[in-house]
Amino acid sequence: MQDEAAADVMQKLKRRFGETTPATIADESFQAADKYLGRLCIFRKGNYIGGYAIIGDADPVALGAQCAARLP
Repeated sequence: MQDEAAADVMQKLKRRFGETTPATIADESFQAADKYLGRLCIFRKGNYIGGYAIIGDADPVALGAQCAARLP
C-alpha cells in the first residue's frame, strides 16, 4: 500500500512540474526544469521518494542514482 501511495505522489509531482522527461532510476523517475529550483530529478524506490534540485553544473540524475543506490 505504501508503494502505491508513493506512486500517487510521483504522479502529482509530475503534474506540478509540467513538462518532464523520464529518467532511468529505481522504480520510477523523471527530470525537469523549474524556474526557481533549476534542473531537478525526482525518483521513487519502493515507498521512498527522493531527488535533487541543482542550480549549476552538477548532474541531478547522476546524484539521484547515487542516492537511490543507497536506499534499501
